[in-house]
Amino acid sequence: MVKAPGEWNRMTIVASGPMITVHLNGERVNTFDLSQFTSAKTNPDGSSTPPWLSKPPADLPQKGRIGFQGKHGGAPIFFRKVEILQL
Repeated sequence: MVKAPGEWNRMTIVASGPMITVHLNGERVNTFDLSQFTSAKTNPDGSSTPPWLSKPPADLPQKGRIGFQGKHGGAPIFFRKVEILQL
């Protein structure tokens, strides 16, 4: 679903309480419930979490500041037409 290098991707993320839905270029690519992520060491499926994760995602606030990804394999990341809407 990712477009070719040099083309813009469109991502829509809907966060409603602990429920998160992600669409990439018009197709749903993920839906998950943050309340199921109760460990800082393993995901609900038993796979390992990133070593820098210090708190379980279920314990993170559901209100507050919004952050953007800052690193992607050393390649620059650009954003355009960012919209934040309240549900």
